[in-house]
Amino acid sequence: MNQLAHNRYLHEAYKDILRAEMQKPQVGNEKLQESIDKLWRKNAVIGNGSTAADVRFTKLTGKLVGDSDHIDKAEQAIVFLGRWLRNNPEAAASDRHAAENVIRDLQNSLEGKP
Repeated sequence: MNQLAHNRYLHEAYKDILRAEMQKPQVGNEKLQESIDKLWRKNAVIGNGSTAADVRFTKLTGKLVGDSDHIDKAEQAIVFLGRWLRNNPEAAASDRHAAENVIRDLQNSLEGKP
């Protein structure tokens, strides 16, 4: 049983790494896509171009990205995406999974996790 817990921990850690590296999700719901679009920048030089990458960079280096630490933006996005999930229980599973993964990545960045 101890090995199962260890393997589960490693699996979740691996998924967090993948989330931190993910490209901008494409979803079917227009409002959700608008929100996600605001969290990624084209031609960004920090990480994968996401707000979470900017938060990680600032927490790691102490330097701002574009004159912002992006923490407020990340926190507001978590609230919006959480509300979207609650208000759209019948949304496509792929849209819901995308929102959940973005939330988890933003939370990890705010906690200083890679």
